[in-house]
Amino acid sequence: MSAADCLLNAAPTQMSGTSRRRVAVALGPFCLLLAGCAGPTGLLFGRANTEPLFAEKTLSVQAASDAMAPGRSTKAEVLAALGKATVVKFESGYEVWVYRGSVAGSQPTGKTEFVILFGPDGVLKKSRVRAPPGS
Repeated sequence: MSAADCLLNAAPTQMSGTSRRRVAVALGPFCLLLAGCAGPTGLLFGRANTEPLFAEKTLSVQAASDAMAPGRSTKAEVLAALGKATVVKFESGYEVWVYRGSVAGSQPTGKTEFVILFGPDGVLKKSRVRAPPGS
């Protein structure tokens, strides 16, 4: 039984057969659109895999990693080079910055993560790259 049939069966019994068909015809495209958005390859989920990793869309993970110097690069320099990140701050003063997205030119199988640890002094301590599962 389709979603339109469920809605029609829940409707008052005074509806004529013609009115029920009109409602079904009107709800059909809406149900198809909703179904297309629900799956992992649908509109809502399919586009999430194509977001760039860094503000500069063509910047590779290797180039970003090479541009960072542990013990020397500051938060301001990393922000200028890579753009905004998801930031996790700790009471100890340490911060973790996470960049998630698709690497330019790769298949959208998952999201790559570039993780950076800053010390309380605001200087980069270390970084790492996590490739998407199955790559």
